[in-house]
Amino acid sequence: DLAALGESLRQVVELKQDVKVEGRAGISGKVEMKGKDFVRFDVDAKVSDLVAVDKARHEIDKTIELKAAGTWDGAKKALDVGRASLVSSFASLDGKGGCSLGPPLDVKESSDKAQGDLEKLAAKMAIFLEKPPAVGGKASLDAKYSGESFVVNGNFQGLRFEELGPLNAELKHEGTLDKKGSGHHKLHLESGKALAADVTADLKEVFSETPGADVEFGLRSDLKAVMEL
Repeated sequence: DLAALGESLRQVVELKQDVKVEGRAGISGKVEMKGKDFVRFDVDAKVSDLVAVDKARHEIDKTIELKAAGTWDGAKKALDVGRASLVSSFASLDGKGGCSLGPPLDVKESSDKAQGDLEKLAAKMAIFLEKPPAVGGKASLDAKYSGESFVVNGNFQGLRFEELGPLNAELKHEGTLDKKGSGHHKLHLESGKALAADVTADLKEVFSETPGADVEFGLRSDLKAVMEL
């Protein structure tokens, strides 16, 4: 019962004095343990019909649902997520995959897609919080790992924090990672004329007792563009 919970947490989360939060929240699932090291889980957490009430009712979100299912093997330090998802009006997540830290390192074929609308999130929080976060913009992330290769793409549009921004940026990270934790990485971050950064790294057996790394980086910036942010 979020109305009762909201009253209990009013001072902690600084709810507006004349606003009450109503809705329903629950968590269900199954957790199975085998010995002290192995856990299998399937969990579904859901908030529904979330509204703020003053003289009228203001919908915050119809449904916010988080699902996760997989296993954890403590002996192998291995996490296997068969499903992970978040559904809401302001953010989403869809992913699967896993890895074992070993040794040896073993990363399963994995994929993750996430996106969020910070402007929409801030607007919803402003309905019931005295001091909502001053953020804005949209962000998305797409990551894939297959074999020993991976690629991560990030897109950020109109990002704002307090008086900084709006900022648009693109992120790309390509690389390889073998069972010994060795690999080549190339990262590029660009934000119009304001900033362009490149990093390349050769990693050697990063999980061993004698890891090694060779890193090169470069940064280019137009200070006029930076000051205009």
